[in-house]
Amino acid sequence: MGEWETVRPYLRGYAEMLTGVSATGRRPTREELDERRALGERAAEDGHSLRALVRHHLAATRAAWRTALDSADRVLADPRDRDDDRTHDDAPEST
Repeated sequence: MGEWETVRPYLRGYAEMLTGVSATGRRPTREELDERRALGERAAEDGHSLRALVRHHLAATRAAWRTALDSADRVLADPRDRDDDRTHDDAPEST
């Protein structure tokens, strides 16, 4: 069995959470964060490396964003490009 098959159970619910978060701009809920934490702890107890988990979470993120490109663009957009009450002069400077 390859690394993906062994790590896959620890990604349960991640794509769905990411879809909801990226579509609405909301933060993950406490329950979602607790589930991610518990799955990460169980993965570590089962001998999976943090590197493998991060690599697969990033791959899942890329896959989810490919299907919701406008959401990814919105998340990655420069905050100074938002339509709000601030002028560009009031926006924080990038470093």
